Amino acid sequence: HFGIYTKECNTLEITNNEIYDCRIGIQLHGDVATVSNNHIHDVYSDGILVHAKNADVTDNHIHDLKRPDGKGYHLDGIQFYKPTWSAYYPENVTIRRNRIYNVGVDGNSPNTYAQGMLINSGLIGTTIQNITITDNLVYNVGDADPAVAAVAAVKIGWSAIPYFENNTVDGLLDITSGADIGIFANNIVYQCNINETQPDGEGNVANTPDYHNHNIVWDFWVEY
Repeated sequence: HFGIYTKECNTLEITNNEIYDCRIGIQLHGDVATVSNNHIHDVYSDGILVHAKNADVTDNHIHDLKRPDGKGYHLDGIQFYKPTWSAYYPENVTIRRNRIYNVGVDGNSPNTYAQGMLINSGLIGTTIQNITITDNLVYNVGDADPAVAAVAAVKIGWSAIPYFENNTVDGLLDITSGADIGIFANNIVYQCNINETQPDGEGNVANTPDYHNHNIVWDFWVEY
């Protein structure tokens, strides 16, 4: 089921691997980890699944995630969350220069939950801390009916993101309940949904000239 599986590992480095034909490419669980320069493709759920702190996820190439017929797996290129069984809480993480594409678009994954990135504690009212997201490219995610299954190029909830900068998101950036984004700058985003009041001024997520964001569609669900 796993390309690489780790549990309660400290000071771990996973680099320069090609991983394919499994359910989850890399599952990381522990403290102090580097996951870089991996090529992950043709897997059936998550490319990189992280329940870890002090982690650096950089320069990975993740593509062609697809659901096998009859299987109910959700598809995430990179997913961070805290499962109830884990003592490790995702915090102090950098997600940088990853390329993620062709997630749930193979024709065999109708109405499947799909995200290029999913950053969420998984626990309402509990926020994962200090997740920096910079210089990533995410595109071609999901062919499900939005009324049936959630699809987003990047989805963020119950997370503190001090920096979301220099990312290209060709699809929906879905900022949901509990998301706290500091500096949102120099991004190219096709569409952004904001489902909760966000900070403004020095750390806003609005499309203002000061922060050099370029977007095609902004769909604010509530005023802020």
